[in-house]
Amino acid sequence: MDGAAGILVVLLSVTLLIFLVLLIFLTILMIRISRQIKHIADDAEKVVGETSSFISGFSQFTKSIVAVKLVREMFNRRNKGGSNVKRK
Repeated sequence: MDGAAGILVVLLSVTLLIFLVLLIFLTILMIRISRQIKHIADDAEKVVGETSSFISGFSQFTKSIVAVKLVREMFNRRNKGGSNVKRK
């Protein structure tokens, strides 16, 4: 090889080496980022599950309160002689 071709081969080799090292570094960085994203997604899924169970429990509690309130109103109407209840 003459001088110009040899210099060109060396420059291209160095450039390819730089790009290869950069690609390896970016690949490792992307793997770390994807692991962090997976960890965040797992935590978010856990929070959603806990929130869902809390809301379900709160819903059952609210239904119980409404039922107690309804029964109490029925007894109050009956004891006060409400207009909706017919007495014999």
